[in-house]
Amino acid sequence: MKSRLLKQAFDPFYEIPLAAWEPLAEMSEIITVKKETVVKEAGKTERHVNLVLEGSMCILLWNNADFVCTDMLFENEFACEYLSFLTRKPTPYEVRTMEDSRVLRFSHQAMEKFTTTSRYGDKLWSHATQALYVDKLQQQLELLALTAADRYSRAMELQGNLVQRIPQKYMASYLGVTQQSLSRMRRNLKKKK
Repeated sequence: MKSRLLKQAFDPFYEIPLAAWEPLAEMSEIITVKKETVVKEAGKTERHVNLVLEGSMCILLWNNADFVCTDMLFENEFACEYLSFLTRKPTPYEVRTMEDSRVLRFSHQAMEKFTTTSRYGDKLWSHATQALYVDKLQQQLELLALTAADRYSRAMELQGNLVQRIPQKYMASYLGVTQQSLSRMRRNLKKKK
């Protein structure tokens, strides 16, 4: 089962046979995590990659007197503070659940072992990191080119049912607006429909 979950999640980046996932699946675990649980603390080193099976997670960065949400991750997406995961150094980012979640996770050591012993490992990791880079550039482009209302509308178009589930504080932070501004945005969008 874990092999199939890993294959389905990685197939968009690079397809490899189901049997090739067995070694990483054996080194992974499925855990249940309560809402608002910190799975990677700020100032610590990221140790795991989390595949969100159910629920949602976010990446937060401390800024002045509060955390700023820099990314939101949902079912079939990977939640990990990649800068720390890759550099093996502590970062100011935090990884937290936004709702009760079930995740499949594997450690840095497991990923390293998989990429060095599997004939598919390097190719898979290369494709996955390229996809992550493209995703981050797209996110940055939207942040610079679109208004908060445009980004919210786009999120609703692409993942409306998911966006409605998460606490308003995370969506407002992700958009760079107050919770009150987000409420007004939502009302204005409803009026337009």
